[in-house]
Amino acid sequence: MWAADLKITPGAAVSETYTDNVLLITGDGDRNSDLITTLSPTLQVRGQGARANINLNYAPQYNIHQVATDRDGLQQNLVGSGRAELWEKVFFIDTQASISQAIANSTGPNVNSVVGQEVNRTEVKALNVSPSFRHHFGTWVDTESRISQNIVSQDAGSTTTGTAGLAGQNTKALTESVHLGSGRRFTTLLWSLDVVSSKTTDDTDLPAKHNDSVDTNYTYVVNRKLSLLSGLGYQKVKDATLAKPPKGVTWNIGAAVRPSLLTSFKATTGARDGGNTT
Repeated sequence: MWAADLKITPGAAVSETYTDNVLLITGDGDRNSDLITTLSPTLQVRGQGARANINLNYAPQYNIHQVATDRDGLQQNLVGSGRAELWEKVFFIDTQASISQAIANSTGPNVNSVVGQEVNRTEVKALNVSPSFRHHFGTWVDTESRISQNIVSQDAGSTTTGTAGLAGQNTKALTESVHLGSGRRFTTLLWSLDVVSSKTTDDTDLPAKHNDSVDTNYTYVVNRKLSLLSGLGYQKVKDATLAKPPKGVTWNIGAAVRPSLLTSFKATTGARDGGNTT
């Protein structure tokens, strides 16, 4: 039942980079040249089973400087996801994890090179764990209840000449959602109901952000090529960073056209997040 096909693929590369401006100095500042040796091991893991799967890419990078040896260091890069079906067709757990290098200061130097990956960068780690529960009321209603915990941590950005680093920050978001949708018995009028409540906190002194919404959506299938779309709901946002947090009725109306099996178009208009949408 849990047997899986697992494929592990390692790899490695070595490269040399010469630069005449190792700190990416702009203007008339003093520039320093350097020769950088980059070690780039890689690891790919692919696993697929009847009730579990995993997909992982790990590609760290270690830079060795001939001159600016104080800048030697490891940069982590990872993207991974997985799913486990703990109770067949009923209870699932989804996970995603990543480690990446982001720009620390949008006004600082930004170069897509080996040197650019060292200067004005901050490491961002993200983890999401999301258990879900599915249930079917015969062929009438399909349901899914989900809780999602998302954690993002950002290290202090590097500080170089002319570039101020960012302070490290942690953000946590908890989202609870319930989805009800029309089952197989419905063929002409399709419908769905979504109730979502989220809470986001961070390291600042500001209160937590809340976003609560209830949405109903309807699809009337005119024929195989044309469907009419509509929706009605309510949204309430609490966010101290917004001058006027959205609160009130949301709606949308439109149509979907599918002239062929490979081509489809959808156009809607409505109101959400305190403004109009198209």
